[in-house]
Amino acid sequence: MNCPNCNTSENVREILYGMPSEEPDPMKYLIGGCCMESDSPDFRCLKCGWEHQTEISNILGKHLGVGVTLFKGKA
Repeated sequence: MNCPNCNTSENVREILYGMPSEEPDPMKYLIGGCCMESDSPDFRCLKCGWEHQTEISNILGKHLGVGVTLFKGKA
């Protein structure tokens, strides 16, 4: 995925939520914390700070409502 702001792909990381069983590859992933909120981003650019929420996360957040915790990532 390329960042639409700075057009880099090497600085875009997928954000993992939850408790990973092992240390994720820092060249691919960022740790987003234990819980995923309905408006939590799925990707972040380390260079410019751009964040993106995928369509499925956006849809789930709208249907589940504000304050609902979603979990994502490795169990």
